[in-house]
Amino acid sequence: MDSTRDALADGLLGSVMEEVVPAELAASTGRLQKAGGQGVVGPLELLRELADALVCRRCGQRMALPTGGKRVLERMRDAVLKHANDIVVSQGRPGALVRRQLAACCMVFPLLLTPDAAWNHETTGSLPTRLRSGLWVGECERFALHAGRPRTALHLSSPHVSAANTTPELAVPYLLKAAQRMAAERDYAAEVACLQAALGLAREHGDAKRISEVAFLTAERLADYGGPVEAAAFLKETMEGKPLPEDIGRLHILRLTCLYKAKQYKAVATETNLCLEDDRYPRRGTQLLYLAWAACRRVGEHEKSSALGARFLKSYPTHPLAADVLYANAMGALAQAEYKKAHGVLSRIAREFPDSRVGGRVEKLLKRLAPLMEETQSKQPAQ
Repeated sequence: MDSTRDALADGLLGSVMEEVVPAELAASTGRLQKAGGQGVVGPLELLRELADALVCRRCGQRMALPTGGKRVLERMRDAVLKHANDIVVSQGRPGALVRRQLAACCMVFPLLLTPDAAWNHETTGSLPTRLRSGLWVGECERFALHAGRPRTALHLSSPHVSAANTTPELAVPYLLKAAQRMAAERDYAAEVACLQAALGLAREHGDAKRISEVAFLTAERLADYGGPVEAAAFLKETMEGKPLPEDIGRLHILRLTCLYKAKQYKAVATETNLCLEDDRYPRRGTQLLYLAWAACRRVGEHEKSSALGARFLKSYPTHPLAADVLYANAMGALAQAEYKKAHGVLSRIAREFPDSRVGGRVEKLLKRLAPLMEETQSKQPAQ
């Protein structure tokens, strides 16, 4: 029985290679013709490889199926559903892992044939009955999320949802929770896909408040995952989309922070100096001033950075970031062999900012300077 099913899958796979997979991908997908390359491979693995092969390597988008492709895929789906039925019959009620594999394998074809934005309750209704009930639907929803299909997952989780009532009030909370779920499962690409889908829905409905909220969260995650340039470009586009006035400052600060992470210090120095004179940022002075100071230091504008640092310390003397400015001042004094001045500044940091992020370095430097301070004091004439 198993050998018959595998032969059927291999035969259909050959047809798919000929009729569906574009010629330009033949070299990279040749391994499919060998059924995995080692022994007999069942339809589950073959289908996952097929789904991957149908994604364009250049742009990351699903490739359109050529003439005849849909028919071949439907034939393969029928074969796999039969394979799933046989497993259920032979093993009884499938365990979580088997159910997850089978749900994923059965969902490959609908996802290939229907774009995420076009999925609706009618598409859900066309799925086999088993996939629309009980534990199966949860596994299908999970697979859709991991496949980067958050709107599809929304419809699977709520069969009553239609295109007419897919509103931000209904969809955005689901998509944000789905993003958290994907983050917990360490599928960060799927997490970002959920956030971008939520943002798209908010934009479609002109929901300015949700646009700002989701855009901020999306940019944070993009920056966290190593794409600060991408996050900065994304935020610039969001700001050009006219978010709420009260959100402009927060979005712009995050954009400047992303540019700083991307080491685009000159751009940050220029923009922050302009922003410091902008009346739209009344509550962002601390962050703007700190970024301006740090960026000017990075590009070697020492006089300007010194003036900005002094301004920061005067305006925000107790702010935790003041410890960074003071530490930089201490390093400058050490570079000029002004040990007494450096010791005084470091002592101030230790006294006023004991929990600062530079605290460990401050403590080490003070220990190294201690003998020098003792020697200096011993050489001073008695009063």
